[in-house]
Amino acid sequence: MVLFSSVLVACGRLYAQTPDELRPSLPEPSPETVADSTLSPSIEPVTDLPHSPGPTIESITLFPNQGEIPSGGGFNDQRFGYVLHGQLSAQYDSNIFISPTNETSDFIFAISPGAAVGFGDFKSNLIGADAFRYRFERLADQNYFYVSYSPTIVHFLENTDQDSVNQNAKIEGEWSFQKLTVGVRAGFQTLNASSEDIGGRVESQRLSAAIISRYQLTGKTALEFNAYYEGVNYSGDYVDAQEWRGETWLNYQIMPKTTVAFGLVYGHLERSPGPTDNFEEAQVRVQYQPSEKLSVGLVAGPEFRQTEGAGDQTNGVFSLFADWTPTDSSMLTLEAYNRVLASGAVGENYTATGVRLQYRQRLFQRLFFDLSGGYQHSKYDGDAEAGREDDLYFVRLGFGFGLTSWMTCEVTGEFRSNDSTDFQRSFDATRATVIFNVLF
Repeated sequence: MVLFSSVLVACGRLYAQTPDELRPSLPEPSPETVADSTLSPSIEPVTDLPHSPGPTIESITLFPNQGEIPSGGGFNDQRFGYVLHGQLSAQYDSNIFISPTNETSDFIFAISPGAAVGFGDFKSNLIGADAFRYRFERLADQNYFYVSYSPTIVHFLENTDQDSVNQNAKIEGEWSFQKLTVGVRAGFQTLNASSEDIGGRVESQRLSAAIISRYQLTGKTALEFNAYYEGVNYSGDYVDAQEWRGETWLNYQIMPKTTVAFGLVYGHLERSPGPTDNFEEAQVRVQYQPSEKLSVGLVAGPEFRQTEGAGDQTNGVFSLFADWTPTDSSMLTLEAYNRVLASGAVGENYTATGVRLQYRQRLFQRLFFDLSGGYQHSKYDGDAEAGREDDLYFVRLGFGFGLTSWMTCEVTGEFRSNDSTDFQRSFDATRATVIFNVLF
């Protein structure tokens, strides 16, 4: 606890504590991630990629609408500005290597000071990126640009050979003209985290980039042209991957509260080592917002995948999101998906089908309650992992406290269990975490 008291004010990240913060302008399921959120900065560089792997387990945030800015701060009046942010966490993990037997427990401490500089109203986009907007209305018609950097120093109390200094850098910008809006995003991240796919703890480097655009043809019709890149490199004898993806969308607002889009997607995946994939998708995207309290989004369609040296596949892929705010102090979020992902364990793909439900409640203005749960079924293709199927479950309970106008605290407990046909990938793990967040 001496460590906490000495560095508290220099670390962490603030989540805004306004009375209306449980009613975001657009629903925002928690950003997707593939790493232990308490051991890496909260600003994820790969959240805007539509094929981010894995279930949304460790990135669920207690404080909703964390990107809002308290009124009266004067920051929005500045053309150029800077933000100091950070995070300090302490975690007990009962199974740091997610092993099926001989579990190793440890206490893990992490400190993540960060800074961002930019132009325009970028602060609301810096913290708590709106995953719903990135996935459905990927541009917000704002003019801003920023660069952010946040290292994370991780210390294990007993297993000091796992200590690491992780990196997290991000660039993001958006420009709106009369009919054209263009956005760019790029990020670099290094991690030392557990992976259900690999079945252990692994170091990785991730580089992502995206260029997105929208051209308003008429008051109800718009075109989108988007391009994405994501590269993942692992330390050790694992499979690195690079994926390029291009999308073209035609949007039409058929009713005031309903927008339908038709999209064509082409993608190319390279593995090292492993075969190359090409894939095409024909997708339909529907946004429905019947009221301020309910928003629903769906992307679905067939995927045609050609894998070098293997037979062609046709898969059905989809992503479903729904947010409901029955009162000003409560929010219910539902996410369901079916995706084809590249495995880092072997040179093949697996299909991930999952669902996540999260309930958040504000109590007495500054106290937040969170109950989350989810399930993912993973089925592996090819010969290397022939017959492997994983069933991953998790449940998470947390409380958040608004300590000051610039500091919050989160206390969470989480249980995860993976039941795999490959016994070496099965595990149970329990985590208890305390996180302090500040933002200036």
